[in-house]
Amino acid sequence: MNWNTLARDVVEEWAGRTMQLRAFLGNASADASVNATETILAVRRLAYSPLNPYMDTTSAPDSTAWTSFFEASPMSAGWSVPFVTLGTNTSALERCKYAATTVTHRSGVRLTPQEELLRVSVETVLSRLCSDYGSMFVESMEADEHAPIDSIKALIAGWEDRVVALMEWLDWTEWLRCDQVCASDSVCSMPLWPVSMWMGLGGGMPRRPGGGRDDSDNPEVWKPRCVPFRVQQFGWPPRRNADLELLLAARHVL
Repeated sequence: MNWNTLARDVVEEWAGRTMQLRAFLGNASADASVNATETILAVRRLAYSPLNPYMDTTSAPDSTAWTSFFEASPMSAGWSVPFVTLGTNTSALERCKYAATTVTHRSGVRLTPQEELLRVSVETVLSRLCSDYGSMFVESMEADEHAPIDSIKALIAGWEDRVVALMEWLDWTEWLRCDQVCASDSVCSMPLWPVSMWMGLGGGMPRRPGGGRDDSDNPEVWKPRCVPFRVQQFGWPPRRNADLELLLAARHVL
């Protein structure tokens, strides 16, 4: 079992969708004249899209969104064999949670204690993802498109808070990227002090993140941003007396 590939597949399947949903909700919450109907329909699509492979709408066409996702129902004949190993009565939430590890629950599969820990970790991550997306899907399906704008904005704010909390809990490196497209003479980079001094990144003399203030633990300080290239002032190792003078001067501002 290649657990590294399995974990990477989970990240690739969910990371882009989550960032797209986060960006959409952020823009919608900042829009004073938000279109309630279009926003709710968009959230429904964004929340339903990753859950679609696990939804079984054929067994109860008139079921509610909550019933379709969170409640167990008899499996239809169209489901593949790996899902059946979890039982004939499963919910879409369970099928989503065990999507990546179903094969490891078969009776003939033996796992080491370390592999069992990895399996629990993957299932815990998928359980949180599937549950949060399922909740947003149900809430968007039950939302009243003709409700007062204040109610709609409160609903959007709640969804945004849920996605932000999910991303903070996952803490994936995929979140570390620039919010905007960098210009051709810039590069998206995290603070690289003191490496940036020798690479020639940024304008002026580089400073240590936090700049001596009590904000070095602030995530915003370490957030990637577009950094313009500049002409390198000196190299390493220093080759001239002028380089040594610049290095000594830099020591007092770092």
